[in-house]
Amino acid sequence: MAELPTRSFGDSELDVSVVGLGCNNFGRRVDLDGTRAAVEAALAEDRPELRARRAERRMKASRRRAGLWLALVASAVAGAWPAVASAATIALDRACYDEGAPMTLIGTGFTPGSTVSLKRSGSSTSASATVDPSGGFATELTAPSLGTAYPAHRSFTMSATDDLDPRLTATAAFQAATFAVSITPSQAPPSKVVRFSFSGFTSGAPIYGHFLLQGKVRATIRYGVAAGPCGVLKALASLYPGVHPADGLYRLQFDSSRRYYAGTTPKLRTTLDISRKAEL
Repeated sequence: MAELPTRSFGDSELDVSVVGLGCNNFGRRVDLDGTRAAVEAALAEDRPELRARRAERRMKASRRRAGLWLALVASAVAGAWPAVASAATIALDRACYDEGAPMTLIGTGFTPGSTVSLKRSGSSTSASATVDPSGGFATELTAPSLGTAYPAHRSFTMSATDDLDPRLTATAAFQAATFAVSITPSQAPPSKVVRFSFSGFTSGAPIYGHFLLQGKVRATIRYGVAAGPCGVLKALASLYPGVHPADGLYRLQFDSSRRYYAGTTPKLRTTLDISRKAEL
């Protein structure tokens, strides 16, 4: 017995019998001659060119479904990469460091057992740290030197990259500062207003200057409050905070204490030669 011809149902992959279409009317509403004519017409639809057309429609539908599946997979994969890459984080224990001070760097979200390469902006050297089983690490670094004896602060960036999976990378910003004071100009009459510049002092704390001559405190002045993570301040004030100072080589101590204590920390000391002859 010959195979019963079939045809596709719309754009689906479902094949249905050609002869069976509409046969519920045979013998009821349609007589023998009409039935024969309907069957012959249905069989005539199964020509080779029509089969080729149906096959082409099925292939197009299959390609559309395959394209949709690939698009969904690509979208899922593309969404997964950023999630992996953003899992790594690093953090420093402070926002600003005195140059040469120890820095504690902590990382999480890296490959357990891997090595993390550490690099600082502005430096050609690098360091490394070993990742523990939980995916974290902790290491101690040294704050960079700014190469100046004057008040200064500068921003840097620390980066960490997983050696086994370079997609796991993280960065952290920090600053470094000199612990310094400058007086501009440093040679002037005692009453002349000059600029005092500070950096590296305790942020949010006041800065005082204590003037000592022959071991005795002769004057104390409050310059203002250190601001920002690096404790910086610029203030205008008389070179000497008082009238009729005795001539001599004064020792200046800058700190955050309203009263002078030799053991106060942190502090900076310098000397200043005061001469009233300069005002003549």
